[in-house]
Order: sequence, then C-alpha cells, then structure tokens
Amino acid sequence: MVFSNWSFLKNEYSEKGNYANRRLGWVAYVAGKRESRRLLGDLILKEQDIVDCVVYPDGAASTSWSIDLHYPDPNNTEHFP
Repeated sequence: MVFSNWSFLKNEYSEKGNYANRRLGWVAYVAGKRESRRLLGDLILKEQDIVDCVVYPDGAASTSWSIDLHYPDPNNTEHFP
C-alpha cells in the first residue's frame, strides 16, 4: 500500500511537482508493526519452541491481532487499477 500511495503522489496527484525530487528512505516490511524492527534479544523464538511449549522465565514476545494489520482494501482501487 505504501508503494501504491507513493506512486500516486509522484504520478497522479494534482500537486505531484512537490514530490518530483523526493524519495522513500525506509518502508516497514509489514505495515502496522510498531517499532518491531528495533526489538532484538538474546534469543529468537522458533517454531519448535512453540511446538515444544518451551517456557522462558524472562520471556517476552510481540503479539498482534487483525485490527493492527493494515491490509490494502481490494475495493479501494479508484486511483490504482
């Protein structure tokens, strides 16, 4: 969705001249994942940890639910065929 909006600003927007010399510096690999790129610990949770029900005494994990995942609306294609 980010790239679709960027394309619109650069190519279709009535004020596209304002964006002619602009560039994207960074785009999250999954929209809506707040600050997840900065979280790094001594251990990375693996699928086998889940399967084996491994409990870590100092465990912490990011979690989400569908309301936080902002998927593009396929019906919202007015400017992007």
